[in-house]
Order: sequence, then C-alpha cells, then structure tokens
Amino acid sequence: MKTELVIGWGLILKLGGTGVLVYIVTPALLVFRDLFLWKIIEKFILNEKLIIAINLRASAVYELNSRYNKKEKIEFGRKGRTVYLDGEEVSEDEYQWYWRRQESLKGKERRAGRIIQWRSNLLNWLLRHYKQHGESNPIPEVEEEAHEKVEARHLRRVTSEEA
Repeated sequence: MKTELVIGWGLILKLGGTGVLVYIVTPALLVFRDLFLWKIIEKFILNEKLIIAINLRASAVYELNSRYNKKEKIEFGRKGRTVYLDGEEVSEDEYQWYWRRQESLKGKERRAGRIIQWRSNLLNWLLRHYKQHGESNPIPEVEEEAHEKVEARHLRRVTSEEA
C-alpha cells in the first residue's frame, strides 16, 4: 500500500500568500496605524491649546504659591471688619483686590487643570488601547518643564531688579 502526498500549485500559492500577509502586510499595516495614531495625537491632544493651558497653569500655581499665599485674618469689632494679611492690616479695597485676584488665579488653575487632566487621561487610554508600550505620556514632563521655566523667569526678574 503506497500513499502519495500530492501538493498542488494552489496549496503552495495559499501558503505563500498567507506568509506574505502574516509577515509583511500585517506589520506594515500596524506601522501605518501607529504613525496615523501619533499624527492624530499630535494634532488633537498635544497641540498649542494644551501648551497654553500648561503654561497658564504653571504661572497661576506659581503666583498662588508666591504672592497669594498670605495668611488671612479677619476680626470683627466695634469699628467693623478689620482685615490682616500676614499680620499687616490692609484696607477693605486692598483685601477685595487681593481676594478677587486669588480667586481668579484659582479659577484659571482649575480650568487649565481640567483641560490638562482630560487630555492626559485620553492620551493614557490611547497608548494603552493601541499597545504603545515603548511610549509614555509626555504631558507630566511638559508640565514639570513649564513649572521650572516659570520659576527661572521669576528668578531672573528678581536678580535683575536687585542689580
């Protein structure tokens, strides 16, 4: 009893086509998908609006931490309300200006923070979903750089005023 194995040209072409599809076409499609993904990320997530929000937040946080962090004390007496900022008595108008500016900066920081957080969460989801294991979210690094630039700018301003 003899068994023969017959391999036709159709089978050879199917195997060759499958190999080309698996080893050439699929990786090429994944590369193009990743390139397209990063173009979309750069256009809609890591864009100028995000950079503006990061810089605005860094400036607001710096001002809140350096200028608008005074200890407030309000006393009520026979003369009415007396307001102290860091132990120094200030007028009602000065206090209102200080308080409005502080609240304005807090609002700017919150609004910018929401934009940054939403985009950071979206970017993290995209990187996880599309399995971009070699890439990490650059937003925290950009935020850190913005904070350092604001501090350096203030330091240059202070040293130039002293000179």
